[in-house]
Amino acid sequence: MKKLFKFIPVLIFVLVFNNISKAGNIGSRISSLKEGDYVPHVIILKVKSPVRSLCSSTSIDEPKMQAVFARLGVSSVQKMYPHARVITDERNKMGQKYVDLSLVYKIHYTDQMNIEQAMHLVQSTGIVEYAEPNYVQHMFFTPNDPQIGSQYQLTKINAFAAWDVWQGDTNTVIGIVDSGTDWDHPDLVNSIKYNYADPINGVDDDGDGYIDNFRGWDISENDNDPMVVSSTHGSHVSGCAAATTNNGTGVAGPSFKCKFLPVKTSLDASTTSIDDGYPGITYAVDHGCSVINCSWGRAGGFSQAEQDVINYAAINFDVAVVVAAGNNGSEEDDYPASYENAVSVGSTNTSDSKSSFSNYGYNVDVCAPGSGIFSTIFNNNYQSLSGTSMASPIAAGCLAMVRSRFPSYNQAQAVEQLKMTCDNIYGLAPNAAFADKLGHGRVNLYRAVSDSTTEGVQISNLNISDGNDNIFLINDTLQIGALFTNLLKPATNLTVTLSTNSSYVQILNNSFTAGALNTLDTISNYNLPFTVLINPSAPINAQIPLMMTLSDGTYSDIYGFYVTVNVDYINIAINDVSTSITSIGRIGYNTNGPGQGLGFTYMGSNSLLYESGLITGSSATRISDNIRSTTNGVDNDYSSLLNVQRIPAVVSDFDAYGKFDDHIATTNAPMNIMIQHRAFAWTSAADRNYVIVQYTITNNAASTINNFYAGIFADWDILPAAEHNRSSTDVNRKMGYAFSTDTSGYYAGVKLLTSGGFNHYAIDNNLNGSGGINMSDGFSTVEKYTALSTFRANAGSAGVGDDVCDVTSTGPFSIPSGDSMVVAFAILAGRNLASIQTGATAAQIKYDGITAVNEISLANGFGMAQNFPNPADKQTTFTFALTENNFTELSIYNTLGEKVKTLLSQKLNAGKYSVVTDLSDLQNGTYVCRLSSGKFFQANTVVVVH
Repeated sequence: MKKLFKFIPVLIFVLVFNNISKAGNIGSRISSLKEGDYVPHVIILKVKSPVRSLCSSTSIDEPKMQAVFARLGVSSVQKMYPHARVITDERNKMGQKYVDLSLVYKIHYTDQMNIEQAMHLVQSTGIVEYAEPNYVQHMFFTPNDPQIGSQYQLTKINAFAAWDVWQGDTNTVIGIVDSGTDWDHPDLVNSIKYNYADPINGVDDDGDGYIDNFRGWDISENDNDPMVVSSTHGSHVSGCAAATTNNGTGVAGPSFKCKFLPVKTSLDASTTSIDDGYPGITYAVDHGCSVINCSWGRAGGFSQAEQDVINYAAINFDVAVVVAAGNNGSEEDDYPASYENAVSVGSTNTSDSKSSFSNYGYNVDVCAPGSGIFSTIFNNNYQSLSGTSMASPIAAGCLAMVRSRFPSYNQAQAVEQLKMTCDNIYGLAPNAAFADKLGHGRVNLYRAVSDSTTEGVQISNLNISDGNDNIFLINDTLQIGALFTNLLKPATNLTVTLSTNSSYVQILNNSFTAGALNTLDTISNYNLPFTVLINPSAPINAQIPLMMTLSDGTYSDIYGFYVTVNVDYINIAINDVSTSITSIGRIGYNTNGPGQGLGFTYMGSNSLLYESGLITGSSATRISDNIRSTTNGVDNDYSSLLNVQRIPAVVSDFDAYGKFDDHIATTNAPMNIMIQHRAFAWTSAADRNYVIVQYTITNNAASTINNFYAGIFADWDILPAAEHNRSSTDVNRKMGYAFSTDTSGYYAGVKLLTSGGFNHYAIDNNLNGSGGINMSDGFSTVEKYTALSTFRANAGSAGVGDDVCDVTSTGPFSIPSGDSMVVAFAILAGRNLASIQTGATAAQIKYDGITAVNEISLANGFGMAQNFPNPADKQTTFTFALTENNFTELSIYNTLGEKVKTLLSQKLNAGKYSVVTDLSDLQNGTYVCRLSSGKFFQANTVVVVH
């Protein structure tokens, strides 16, 4: 089983990224990085192939990238995989897309800009596929006291019976990518795969670019000595997989005659870190390994750069990558174990129970003994160690035996053979709490090399869509499809059933009949997908466990995954600008910087925005927001009261509504405000380049809030180059805007739509702020109030410009206790200043038209305004005007036309009326309010959201 995560291969039209459980989102694919998670001042990037001619091994001579490098103070540029070949074919025989690593670079920069901003600056050039941190990897082991002669694992995996059937092949090589090995250990020296084509003579005899790589390579020190120095980890792992068997010395490895290739990926100063694991994988791939073991990893987010390396091994070169699941004793996503095409290995103990330290979950494929494993260590010694670091190489040794036993199998078939021949350990009482989360069970080497009658169907290319915006909200119906590939024995009548134990969804269509499948045949259910309805009871960001059960006669297998539903943001993409509105006051992205969401784009461009959100405040010590604070930090002051959602189009072609407040504010004491936020977008020609956001701000404090300001903060990255931006002010239109100084650049801005004081504060986002706010050390509460309440017309004025931010705000206001105020802004984009000025004028006209419908007078004649607020929770107000004395009725009807509430039924004189109504007795949903008086009548839509 492989737990689904967001960056599995998917059909291009399905935005799985935002809703599957494994990580953040496309973009930087990180959220709230912490120091220690990554190597400081280092970025891994992949250049797009059309720029290849401008790239060398130590440079990227593209003008926009050179400008970014100058801004960051880049001190070195190096190809991450200098020996990687350019890929000319697109796909392998199974239709999987090859990975090209020849354009992946590692850059070191000296500027103090935080890593997320630096990566986005690189990404904003438009010439890279991704820009990511250089994540730190950790070894997964726990030392124990020595236990001389103890190798219970060989009996547990049935190795002795397996060796009677098969003893491996010296041409099958396991790459041990680790802290090195003890290459002269008496139990390892004869198991190393030596490169006799390049003896140690100071010459690169085999022409592979490595001098004297006779017994492996030290990637971190760039020499031919992979001997362990600071950590015995790698030598212990080597013995777990491939200690020489039947040599009358010490211990035995499960792989018997199979060899191992040591690839050292730790600096000599390291004790628990793997510094160059992914380059180590590519070295092992390029030097003939058919199985690679990685007893290391990290918690945290998905990395496309890392996934590319796993795919490079599995897809480009048919190599199986076996990975330790992690040692946190929890159900979490460690990487590389959670990547697609990685074999994740959990740990069991002497009784086949899950080891207390072992991670578990749908991402685990198999388990192997990992508690108290006696194996080889540095200086010709032996020691007992525990960890998934030990379980992984035992599984890798077994997989090497399978690959040598069945040489016609590709890596996917060999892995499936290992999985389907595991022993079921779920019947053991200690494992009951981990049902379906220990993979297929504990490996059985004998069955793996002797069983040729098992079936094995692989599930891949999972597609999940709601047929709309692919933001999975309540009442959405999800369509779930996948590819089913039979890897082993032919299937005669394969069926697949979808199930869940969650009450938050209802499965409408739960079965698919695949029928007969020959070996390596593939079928999909894309045309007959499973369907799942999200129930109104689903809480925000609910993780829904789903299980596919495959059956064919005696064959049965399961595939588990999670889908996150009722997410707390919504995408608006109905006109020329696209953005995301979140439930916590952020705009563009739901994370600190690029993450969940669309950003802010124009006509299909890359995002013009790095970060944006609402800031409110009444003093330098009373600020509420959910945007950046100190370096790499975020203020989390707003908390959602009602998840933002699309509602019936009453005002515009796309209406959204939600509620949040600041009761969780910790940086400052909360102001005790509640904010109802709305968003509107239109498809009409004059209104296609903007989205309107409106905030109704209620003072729930006991006293008046004075000197109150509200504004939109935006860190702009206007294309084509973020470091060529300027910010300026259009006072007449009450608009702050940013633009690129490049001739092909874009414009974007924020316009105030409501009455009250207008402020625009333009910020130079550089090391000193150029005389204004200096945000290089973060964005403090004092600086936020300054930006809200004072005026600075321009930023990025020198040279070709700079990276810029701004705050467009309104105030000061006084809000009495229990009272409310409304502020609204239009967010615009275009290809020139005139286009956003035209859009700003159109937005003002449109917004004035919205608010005018609430101003009913007798001069208007008979009519009813839209109730306010709408959507409404417990209370709303209906305002109407009558021109004649007449019997009048005001009632609410459901969508079936049934009257559910009478608000008024009596004779009224001509005049203007307001009716305050309690809606707490109505369920969530859409209703119609009908006003009738004599021959006149009118009906408006009413939305109830509790």
